[in-house]
Amino acid sequence: MSVSSASIVFVLIVYFIWRIISTGRNMVHSYGRLLTIGLATTFSVQFILSILINLGLSGVPTAAMPFMSFGGFHILLEMTAVGLLLSIYRRRNTVDQPIVYS
Repeated sequence: MSVSSASIVFVLIVYFIWRIISTGRNMVHSYGRLLTIGLATTFSVQFILSILINLGLSGVPTAAMPFMSFGGFHILLEMTAVGLLLSIYRRRNTVDQPIVYS
């Protein structure tokens, strides 16, 4: 991978994580806020750990870059996490309606 394409990938992943965090801050419900911030933290740790391994600064033998690998179960989990984030984002402004018993 050349330096320019690596820079583009780096910028895109940082923008993706930043968008998750900014979305999480604007959540009405605390559960959605905590879930989005937690998933952003998970993606951030995976990304940073992968960069440290590639630079030879981490002792962990293997860690996959988020959304970039040859397949496996973690890709399925990452796509599920993105689907969960999209569902939370879609319902970010909903208000709980009180249950009225007649």
